[in-house]
Formats: sequence, C-alpha cells, structure tokens
Amino acid sequence: MAETRSRTGAVLVTGASSGIGRAVCDRLAAGGRRVFGGVRRAGDAERLRSAGIEAVRLDVTDPASVRDAVRTIEGALGNEPLAGLVNNAGVAAIGPLEQLPLDAFRNVFEVNVLGAAAVTAAFLPRLRAARGRIVMISSVSAVFAAPLFGAYSASKAALETLSDGLRRELRPHGVGVTVIRPGPIRTPIWQKFDAEAARAYKEGPYGAQAAKVLGAVRSAERNAAAPELVARAVVRALEARRAPRIVLVSNRPWFHRLVAGLPRWLGDILVG
Repeated sequence: MAETRSRTGAVLVTGASSGIGRAVCDRLAAGGRRVFGGVRRAGDAERLRSAGIEAVRLDVTDPASVRDAVRTIEGALGNEPLAGLVNNAGVAAIGPLEQLPLDAFRNVFEVNVLGAAAVTAAFLPRLRAARGRIVMISSVSAVFAAPLFGAYSASKAALETLSDGLRRELRPHGVGVTVIRPGPIRTPIWQKFDAEAARAYKEGPYGAQAAKVLGAVRSAERNAAAPELVARAVVRALEARRAPRIVLVSNRPWFHRLVAGLPRWLGDILVG
C-alpha cells in the first residue's frame, strides 16, 4: 500500500516572503508542485516570481485582500485542484502584559489566529473538492509559555485548538489538518526581540525576567534549525497517506518533548 498521496495539485502558502514560508515554497516548487505564495508587498512578490513561484498579494487580516486572492487563484487554476494550504503567516509581540500595548496583543491574534481562520474558510470549497490538506504552522510556545511570550504563546495555543476542531469538522470530507510545531528556527520574526526585551527591562519592573529570557533566546538562536527543516516536514505532511495530527520540528526534539511534559510547578520554578 502506498505511503504517500499524489504529489500533484497546487498549494497556497501564506507568509511566503521569507523564513519558513519561503523555504516551503522553494521545496514544493523543486518537487514540481504549482505554488502560490501569499505576500503583502510588491517587492516580495517580484522576488517570488523570479524564483518561479506564483506570487499573490495577500494580507490575511484584510477581508478584501483575502477575497481578491481567492479570485486570483481561482482564475489561475481553472479546473486544476487546490490540493494544499499552508497557513504560515505569523507575527510576534514580546513583552510583559502590563507594558505590551493592547493593539500589539490584538494584532498577534488577528494575524496568527483570525488570519489563518479567514484564509482557510475562504479556500475550503476548493480544498474540500480536492480532498486536500491544511497545514498550520504553530510553535513549541503553544505548549510552554515563557515570561514575555504570553501573547505569542496564547495565539499559537489558540491556533492549535482551532486546528483540533477543524480537523474533526473536515474528517468526513476527506480533508486532513496537520499542526507543525517548530522549535527555535532561524527566521526574521525574532529579529526585533533584542530591542523589545531591552525596552521592557529599561522601562519597568520586569528587568530581571527580561534579561533572563533574552539570554535564553540568544542561546536558542545558536541551536536554531534552518527553515528548510520545517519545509521538509510540511511537504511530508502534505504528501503523507494519512495527515499527521502534530509534527514537532526541532534540532533537539527530545528537549522540547521534555519541556512540554514538565509539571507546571516545575516549569514555573525554571523560568519564573
């Protein structure tokens, strides 16, 4: 019995300008897939096109942009199936709840949760017709929230819970849903962390925690995996005969399984 599905059918990847999203696009295209890469900026779209990827302007937080992307992709595909959707678009906001602007907190949920929900809902008719696959890019932060990471961790936990419900909704329709849970990955999303952490410890009572977390992030960066490691896991999830529920991607998977399984009281002591 075959262990993989057909490798035909187009795939849409959101947040495709860099990092994990770009790596997923490149790997799918190298395997012969037709790939639509969702990006917000014209310059990013040009870079994708120069690499042979069909760029689509897509802001996952803008309903009009999502509708336009549906029309663009529908027109490009014609009768060709849309076999996969990779919800990768994401942002981070780092800081103690007391000091983190509510608009920043709200934006994390708008992009990481509601954006993924909006794009998924918009493309589900095509995906259902193709008995396709949906891949959600989460994070190990979904199961272990460090100080200053509350907003980001909450958004990824919400995304995983949403994915659980969606997987059960779509099972009768033959659409698989997989959560990819990366550990530290070398991506641009964390480039602002140093400045945000510095602001937190300079301007408030969370200096000791911010310095500790900043040190942990710098250590994690030294052991971070390349985005291509996540891309391989995404492609396997799209092509596996049965969609896996959750896939941990890390250079040190044993460590992240250990941390996720810690009693909460012990986790509080270690990172509090």
